[in-house]
Amino acid sequence: MAVTLAQIEAEVAARVGPFAQHTVASGTTTTVTIAALTSSSALGGLNDLWLLRRAAAAVDDRQRRVASYAPATGVLTVDRAYANAPQPSETIELGVLDPAQELRPAVLRALTRCYFVERAAVEVTPGQVAENLSKALYWIVDPVQIRAIESRLGTSHALPLTWYRLLSSSATDGSGGLRVGAETVPPCAGVYVVEALRPHATWVNAADAHAWPSQDADVLAVALPYAAALGVAEAWRRCRATLAPIARAGYADPLEAVAREVNRIVRSQWWYWNRPDRVMLADPLAGVAAYPTWHTVDQDYTWHGASVKTWRQMLETA
Repeated sequence: MAVTLAQIEAEVAARVGPFAQHTVASGTTTTVTIAALTSSSALGGLNDLWLLRRAAAAVDDRQRRVASYAPATGVLTVDRAYANAPQPSETIELGVLDPAQELRPAVLRALTRCYFVERAAVEVTPGQVAENLSKALYWIVDPVQIRAIESRLGTSHALPLTWYRLLSSSATDGSGGLRVGAETVPPCAGVYVVEALRPHATWVNAADAHAWPSQDADVLAVALPYAAALGVAEAWRRCRATLAPIARAGYADPLEAVAREVNRIVRSQWWYWNRPDRVMLADPLAGVAAYPTWHTVDQDYTWHGASVKTWRQMLETA
Protein backbone atom coordinates (compact mmCIF):
# COMPACT_ATOMS: atom_id res chain seq x y z
CA MET A 1 0.00 0.00 0.00
CA ALA A 2 2.96 2.33 0.42
CA VAL A 3 3.46 4.73 -2.48
CA THR A 4 5.87 7.55 -3.23
CA LEU A 5 4.98 11.20 -3.63
CA ALA A 6 6.03 10.92 -7.29
CA GLN A 7 3.62 8.03 -7.89
CA ILE A 8 0.72 9.98 -6.41
CA GLU A 9 1.54 13.02 -8.52
CA ALA A 10 1.74 10.92 -11.69
CA GLU A 11 -1.64 9.31 -10.97
CA VAL A 12 -3.28 12.69 -10.35
CA ALA A 13 -1.71 14.10 -13.51
CA ALA A 14 -3.06 11.15 -15.52
CA ARG A 15 -6.60 11.81 -14.26
CA VAL A 16 -6.81 15.51 -15.10
CA GLY A 17 -5.87 15.58 -18.78
CA PRO A 18 -3.35 14.37 -21.36
CA PHE A 19 -0.45 12.67 -19.59
CA ALA A 20 2.39 10.35 -20.55
CA GLN A 21 5.65 8.97 -19.17
CA HIS A 22 8.44 8.41 -21.70
CA THR A 23 12.08 7.35 -21.81
CA VAL A 24 14.56 9.76 -23.36
CA ALA A 25 16.49 8.52 -26.40
CA SER A 26 18.79 11.54 -26.53
CA GLY A 27 18.75 15.21 -25.67
CA THR A 28 20.39 18.59 -26.00
CA THR A 29 20.04 21.71 -23.90
CA THR A 30 16.96 22.68 -25.95
CA THR A 31 15.51 19.38 -27.21
CA VAL A 32 14.39 15.98 -25.96
CA THR A 33 14.12 13.06 -28.40
CA ILE A 34 11.52 10.41 -27.53
CA ALA A 35 11.55 7.33 -29.78
CA ALA A 36 7.98 6.41 -28.79
CA LEU A 37 6.76 9.76 -30.15
CA THR A 38 8.20 9.18 -33.64
CA SER A 39 5.43 8.96 -36.22
CA SER A 40 4.85 9.43 -39.95
CA SER A 41 1.49 11.01 -39.18
CA ALA A 42 1.12 14.74 -38.71
CA LEU A 43 0.41 14.44 -35.00
CA GLY A 44 0.04 17.37 -32.63
CA GLY A 45 -1.40 18.17 -29.23
CA LEU A 46 1.88 18.25 -27.28
CA ASN A 47 2.60 21.96 -27.51
CA ASP A 48 2.32 23.81 -24.19
CA LEU A 49 2.35 20.60 -22.12
CA TRP A 50 4.65 20.64 -19.10
CA LEU A 51 7.75 18.45 -19.42
CA LEU A 52 8.94 17.21 -16.02
CA ARG A 53 12.40 15.75 -15.39
CA ARG A 54 12.36 14.26 -11.89
CA ALA A 55 15.99 13.09 -12.24
CA ALA A 56 17.34 16.46 -13.38
CA ALA A 57 20.69 17.24 -11.76
CA ALA A 58 19.90 20.95 -11.45
CA VAL A 59 16.74 22.10 -9.69
CA ASP A 60 16.13 24.71 -12.38
CA ASP A 61 16.17 21.97 -15.03
CA ARG A 62 13.26 20.13 -13.44
CA GLN A 63 10.46 21.50 -15.59
CA ARG A 64 9.90 23.21 -18.94
CA ARG A 65 7.06 23.67 -21.39
CA VAL A 66 6.97 22.04 -24.81
CA ALA A 67 7.40 24.78 -27.42
CA SER A 68 7.14 22.49 -30.46
CA TYR A 69 6.91 18.84 -31.46
CA ALA A 70 8.29 17.20 -34.63
CA PRO A 71 6.50 13.84 -35.15
CA ALA A 72 8.87 12.68 -37.89
CA THR A 73 11.81 12.65 -35.47
CA GLY A 74 10.08 12.45 -32.07
CA VAL A 75 11.82 15.65 -31.01
CA LEU A 76 10.33 17.95 -28.39
CA THR A 77 11.76 21.45 -28.24
CA VAL A 78 11.44 23.16 -24.88
CA ASP A 79 10.67 26.83 -24.25
CA ARG A 80 13.87 27.52 -22.30
CA ALA A 81 17.33 25.96 -22.48
CA TYR A 82 18.49 23.45 -19.87
CA ALA A 83 21.71 23.86 -17.95
CA ASN A 84 22.24 20.10 -18.30
CA ALA A 85 20.90 18.18 -21.28
CA PRO A 86 18.53 15.21 -20.69
CA GLN A 87 20.38 11.90 -20.65
CA PRO A 88 19.54 8.69 -22.54
CA SER A 89 17.20 6.41 -20.53
CA GLU A 90 16.09 9.32 -18.34
CA THR A 91 12.35 9.28 -17.63
CA ILE A 92 10.26 12.35 -18.40
CA GLU A 93 6.58 13.12 -17.78
CA LEU A 94 4.25 15.19 -19.93
CA GLY A 95 1.13 16.73 -18.40
CA VAL A 96 -1.19 19.72 -18.27
CA LEU A 97 -0.52 20.93 -14.72
CA ASP A 98 2.45 23.03 -13.66
CA PRO A 99 4.42 20.48 -11.56
CA ALA A 100 5.58 23.04 -8.98
CA GLN A 101 2.73 25.53 -8.81
CA GLU A 102 -0.30 23.32 -9.43
CA LEU A 103 0.34 19.57 -9.24
CA ARG A 104 2.43 19.28 -6.09
CA PRO A 105 0.39 21.78 -4.02
CA ALA A 106 -2.79 19.91 -4.96
CA VAL A 107 -1.30 16.55 -3.91
CA LEU A 108 0.09 17.90 -0.64
CA ARG A 109 -3.25 19.41 0.31
CA ALA A 110 -4.94 16.16 -0.60
CA LEU A 111 -2.65 14.28 1.79
CA THR A 112 -3.87 16.51 4.62
CA ARG A 113 -7.40 15.29 3.80
CA CYS A 114 -6.50 11.59 3.55
CA TYR A 115 -6.69 9.94 6.96
CA PHE A 116 -5.81 6.78 8.78
CA VAL A 117 -6.82 5.85 12.32
CA GLU A 118 -4.15 6.33 14.96
CA ARG A 119 -4.53 5.01 18.50
CA ALA A 120 -2.00 6.95 20.50
CA ALA A 121 -1.23 6.89 24.21
CA VAL A 122 -1.14 10.14 26.19
CA GLU A 123 0.21 9.96 29.73
CA VAL A 124 -2.37 10.74 32.39
CA THR A 125 -1.61 13.69 34.63
CA PRO A 126 -3.15 12.56 37.95
CA GLY A 127 -5.89 14.89 39.13
CA GLN A 128 -5.79 17.08 36.00
CA VAL A 129 -9.19 17.38 34.39
CA ALA A 130 -8.06 19.19 31.20
CA GLU A 131 -5.52 17.47 28.96
CA ASN A 132 -3.83 19.29 26.07
CA LEU A 133 -3.96 16.61 23.39
CA SER A 134 -2.26 18.72 20.72
CA LYS A 135 0.84 19.06 22.88
CA ALA A 136 1.30 15.30 22.95
CA LEU A 137 -0.07 14.65 19.44
CA TYR A 138 0.97 17.56 17.25
CA TRP A 139 -1.10 16.38 14.29
CA ILE A 140 -4.41 16.85 16.11
CA VAL A 141 -5.51 20.31 15.02
CA ASP A 142 -9.29 19.96 15.05
CA PRO A 143 -11.64 18.30 17.57
CA VAL A 144 -13.49 16.52 14.74
CA GLN A 145 -10.43 14.31 14.21
CA ILE A 146 -11.03 12.60 17.56
CA ARG A 147 -13.19 9.47 17.47
CA ALA A 148 -12.83 8.33 21.06
CA ILE A 149 -10.82 8.78 24.25
CA GLU A 150 -10.37 5.77 26.51
CA SER A 151 -8.41 4.89 29.63
CA ARG A 152 -5.92 2.05 29.99
CA LEU A 153 -3.91 0.72 32.91
CA GLY A 154 -0.92 -1.48 32.15
CA THR A 155 -1.70 -4.14 29.54
CA SER A 156 -5.44 -4.26 30.17
CA HIS A 157 -8.10 -3.44 27.60
CA ALA A 158 -8.72 0.26 27.10
CA LEU A 159 -12.09 1.22 28.59
CA PRO A 160 -14.35 4.15 27.67
CA LEU A 161 -14.17 7.13 29.99
CA THR A 162 -17.35 7.79 31.91
CA TRP A 163 -17.38 11.35 30.58
CA TYR A 164 -15.26 13.67 28.46
CA ARG A 165 -15.74 16.87 26.52
CA LEU A 166 -13.59 18.06 23.63
CA LEU A 167 -12.54 21.68 23.40
CA SER A 168 -10.26 23.90 21.34
CA SER A 169 -8.60 27.24 21.86
CA SER A 170 -5.93 29.39 20.26
CA ALA A 171 -2.41 28.05 20.63
CA THR A 172 -0.14 29.78 23.10
CA ASP A 173 3.12 28.74 21.44
CA GLY A 174 2.98 31.38 18.74
CA SER A 175 2.15 28.88 15.99
CA GLY A 176 -1.13 30.56 15.20
CA GLY A 177 -2.97 27.23 15.16
CA LEU A 178 -5.56 25.63 17.40
CA ARG A 179 -4.88 23.72 20.58
CA VAL A 180 -7.21 20.76 21.01
CA GLY A 181 -7.84 19.35 24.44
CA ALA A 182 -10.29 17.34 26.48
CA GLU A 183 -11.90 17.79 29.85
CA THR A 184 -12.31 14.39 31.48
CA VAL A 185 -13.19 12.54 34.62
CA PRO A 186 -9.52 11.77 35.18
CA PRO A 187 -8.21 8.33 36.06
CA CYS A 188 -5.53 8.26 38.73
CA ALA A 189 -2.87 6.62 36.57
CA GLY A 190 -2.13 4.96 33.24
CA VAL A 191 -2.70 6.53 29.85
CA TYR A 192 -5.45 8.02 27.77
CA VAL A 193 -5.83 6.11 24.52
CA VAL A 194 -6.78 8.69 21.92
CA GLU A 195 -8.33 7.26 18.78
CA ALA A 196 -8.20 9.90 16.06
CA LEU A 197 -8.04 10.46 12.33
CA ARG A 198 -4.46 11.29 11.42
CA PRO A 199 -3.58 12.96 8.09
CA HIS A 200 -1.24 10.91 5.91
CA ALA A 201 0.82 14.07 5.34
CA THR A 202 2.06 13.74 8.94
CA TRP A 203 3.43 10.19 8.54
CA VAL A 204 6.17 10.07 5.91
CA ASN A 205 8.92 7.48 5.39
CA ALA A 206 7.47 5.53 8.34
CA ALA A 207 8.14 8.38 10.77
CA ASP A 208 6.51 11.49 12.19
CA ALA A 209 6.62 14.36 9.72
CA HIS A 210 6.26 17.83 11.19
CA ALA A 211 6.61 19.27 7.68
CA TRP A 212 4.80 18.03 4.60
CA PRO A 213 6.56 15.55 2.27
CA SER A 214 8.79 17.37 -0.18
CA GLN A 215 10.86 14.81 -2.12
CA ASP A 216 9.75 12.63 -5.05
CA ALA A 217 10.95 9.50 -3.23
CA ASP A 218 9.13 10.26 0.05
CA VAL A 219 7.03 7.21 0.97
CA LEU A 220 3.47 7.48 2.27
CA ALA A 221 1.37 4.66 3.70
CA VAL A 222 -1.74 5.66 1.76
CA ALA A 223 -3.71 3.77 -0.88
CA LEU A 224 -3.01 5.28 -4.30
CA PRO A 225 -6.69 5.52 -5.38
CA TYR A 226 -7.56 7.35 -2.14
CA ALA A 227 -4.76 9.91 -2.46
CA ALA A 228 -5.36 10.36 -6.20
CA ALA A 229 -9.09 10.98 -5.84
CA LEU A 230 -8.51 13.70 -3.25
CA GLY A 231 -5.62 15.05 -5.33
CA VAL A 232 -7.88 15.52 -8.35
CA ALA A 233 -10.43 17.32 -6.16
CA GLU A 234 -7.75 19.68 -4.86
CA ALA A 235 -6.49 20.24 -8.41
CA TRP A 236 -9.99 21.35 -9.39
CA ARG A 237 -10.05 23.67 -6.38
CA ARG A 238 -6.74 25.30 -7.34
CA CYS A 239 -6.67 25.00 -11.13
CA ARG A 240 -10.23 25.27 -12.38
CA ALA A 241 -9.23 27.69 -15.17
CA THR A 242 -6.93 24.97 -16.53
CA LEU A 243 -9.14 21.93 -15.96
CA ALA A 244 -12.59 23.23 -16.91
CA PRO A 245 -11.81 23.57 -20.67
CA ILE A 246 -10.07 20.18 -20.63
CA ALA A 247 -13.12 18.56 -19.01
CA ARG A 248 -15.48 20.22 -21.50
CA ALA A 249 -13.39 18.75 -24.32
CA GLY A 250 -13.77 15.30 -22.78
CA TYR A 251 -10.14 14.78 -21.77
CA ALA A 252 -10.84 14.69 -18.01
CA ASP A 253 -13.72 14.05 -15.62
CA PRO A 254 -15.98 17.04 -14.96
CA LEU A 255 -16.23 18.41 -11.44
CA GLU A 256 -19.46 16.53 -10.73
CA ALA A 257 -17.81 13.18 -11.50
CA VAL A 258 -14.81 14.12 -9.37
CA ALA A 259 -17.12 14.87 -6.43
CA ARG A 260 -18.89 11.54 -6.81
CA GLU A 261 -15.58 9.67 -6.84
CA VAL A 262 -14.38 11.49 -3.71
CA ASN A 263 -17.60 10.63 -1.88
CA ARG A 264 -17.40 7.01 -3.02
CA ILE A 265 -13.82 6.45 -1.98
CA VAL A 266 -14.10 8.26 1.35
CA ARG A 267 -17.17 6.22 2.26
CA SER A 268 -15.28 3.04 1.36
CA GLN A 269 -12.59 3.71 3.98
CA TRP A 270 -12.85 1.28 6.85
CA TRP A 271 -13.06 4.06 9.43
CA TYR A 272 -16.13 5.63 7.80
CA TRP A 273 -18.78 4.68 10.35
CA ASN A 274 -22.01 5.65 8.59
CA ARG A 275 -22.44 2.24 6.95
CA PRO A 276 -24.05 -0.97 8.26
CA ASP A 277 -21.04 -3.25 7.75
CA ARG A 278 -19.14 -1.17 10.32
CA VAL A 279 -21.40 -1.82 13.32
CA MET A 280 -19.33 -2.59 16.44
CA LEU A 281 -20.44 -5.45 18.69
CA ALA A 282 -19.76 -6.26 22.31
CA ASP A 283 -16.38 -7.70 23.29
CA PRO A 284 -17.30 -11.23 24.44
CA LEU A 285 -14.10 -11.62 26.47
CA ALA A 286 -14.17 -8.34 28.34
CA GLY A 287 -17.94 -8.12 28.61
CA VAL A 288 -17.74 -4.46 27.67
CA ALA A 289 -20.16 -3.10 25.10
CA ALA A 290 -18.30 -1.38 22.28
CA TYR A 291 -20.09 1.13 20.13
CA PRO A 292 -19.54 3.47 17.19
CA THR A 293 -18.01 6.69 18.39
CA TRP A 294 -19.59 8.87 15.71
CA HIS A 295 -23.13 7.47 15.63
CA THR A 296 -25.04 5.09 17.84
CA VAL A 297 -26.50 2.59 15.42
CA ASP A 298 -29.87 2.11 17.10
CA GLN A 299 -30.60 5.85 17.39
CA ASP A 300 -28.70 7.85 14.81
CA TYR A 301 -27.96 5.53 11.91
CA THR A 302 -29.85 6.61 8.79
CA TRP A 303 -29.36 3.50 6.61
CA HIS A 304 -29.59 5.98 3.69
CA GLY A 305 -33.28 5.25 3.13
CA ALA A 306 -32.81 1.49 2.64
CA SER A 307 -34.02 -1.24 4.98
CA VAL A 308 -31.63 -3.37 6.99
CA LYS A 309 -32.57 -6.36 4.78
CA THR A 310 -31.77 -4.40 1.62
CA TRP A 311 -28.41 -3.30 3.03
CA ARG A 312 -27.55 -6.90 3.92
CA GLN A 313 -28.36 -8.02 0.37
CA MET A 314 -26.26 -5.24 -1.14
CA LEU A 315 -23.29 -6.07 1.09
CA GLU A 316 -23.51 -9.81 0.40
CA THR A 317 -23.51 -9.23 -3.37
CA ALA A 318 -20.89 -6.42 -3.45
